Amino acid sequence: MNKLSKITALMSVYNGELFIRETIESVLNQSYRNFEFIIIDDGSEDSTLEIIKSYTDPRIRLFSNGKNLGIPSSLNFGIDMSQGEYIVKIDSDDIQHVDRFKEQLLFMKNNPEIVLCKTLVDYFPNNREIEITQRYKNIKNTIEKYKNITKTTEDISSRLKWYCCISHSSMMIKTEVLKQYKYRDLPVFEDYDLFYRMNEDRLKIGHLDKMLVKIRVSEQSTTVLRKQKLDRCAYFLKEKNFNHLKQNNNVYVWGSGSFGQSVIKLLNEKGWEISGFIDSNPLKNGQSINGYKVFSPEIINSLKENKVIIASQPGMFDIINYLKNFGYKSEEDFMVVR
Repeated sequence: MNKLSKITALMSVYNGELFIRETIESVLNQSYRNFEFIIIDDGSEDSTLEIIKSYTDPRIRLFSNGKNLGIPSSLNFGIDMSQGEYIVKIDSDDIQHVDRFKEQLLFMKNNPEIVLCKTLVDYFPNNREIEITQRYKNIKNTIEKYKNITKTTEDISSRLKWYCCISHSSMMIKTEVLKQYKYRDLPVFEDYDLFYRMNEDRLKIGHLDKMLVKIRVSEQSTTVLRKQKLDRCAYFLKEKNFNHLKQNNNVYVWGSGSFGQSVIKLLNEKGWEISGFIDSNPLKNGQSINGYKVFSPEIINSLKENKVIIASQPGMFDIINYLKNFGYKSEEDFMVVR
């Protein structure tokens, strides 16, 4: 690799034959040319490896695990191999804006106190069938919105305590920092865990307010295949802060839908005593769900006797603002699951 290179593009891929070519070309066609492209094939059983080998661009450095080791192991190997000053994360089915590397590198150079830079992202459906699903609408209207509206360093730091406000696909990070932290071996949320640990150590994370990554939503999106594990991993990485609330005798889960019900089930397994649900829907007030009474938000007051675990993604910010009006503090009086 040219010793003037500043960037390592890092991608792991498993059975990505459907979209890998479009992703690779969006990297190789970057206006900023001085980079290496490390690709780890994580034991693909389709034609992924053959497609990658068909490219002769000398910037590609291909490694093959031989068997499926998982995302954290593959990325950590790639981090060890990285020679660039900065690492850009590439997902194997996403599309990069032609100026992504150039724009993010300029931002990092102009803001040396920032160790990680995120960008605006655009979730797009792979086909019409995906576009009309409720899942895609939720991703577009909630997840994309929550990531893109979080822009200041201060907001990123605050909101990382609540949810993953950084799109892994848009990350550019100082290589020396990523070599220090690396990814922990989790089945999901390896990215959120990385960001959460960095935030706990008060490292500064910045935002470049440009749409530089298009994230594909398809039937094969890994968030669908691993969704049932999200709550457990979120609890794991936030466990120290969760346990602060656990000492209180009056803990409520705000959100009585399927998300809130699964959260109470998880908390029960962890030895929590939950006092009931809180729900903003007046029609649910006084109902019993799985043996837990549903209360209205009126049980919240400035005495802060009732602690809250928020298990509602669409209403998350409204709930947080409601609690803050009564003096509730994040990680002291309330927690957000994810």
